[in-house]
Amino acid sequence: MTAEECFKRLGWSYQPEGCGFKDVRCYGELVCFGGWFGTEHLWCPICGKGMQHMLGLLPVAPTTANCVDPDDYDYSDGRVWVPENIWGLR
Repeated sequence: MTAEECFKRLGWSYQPEGCGFKDVRCYGELVCFGGWFGTEHLWCPICGKGMQHMLGLLPVAPTTANCVDPDDYDYSDGRVWVPENIWGLR
């Protein structure tokens, strides 16, 4: 999904800004975001809903993370997000 499609699926409000978004909210509160190579995941500290950029670091085991090879996928349409809190952040 695109980031905007994920926001809508999760029921989050947001404001478009340039090439990105601002004021992403769930239950009226700002969502948290993090990542190691830029913004890779967002999550709601209230309900735990979240989304993950699939070209970022992904958990493999409790103490291990890995990345997919971006050359193996076609992501030219911007669909690199999934509406899931893969890291289980709260």
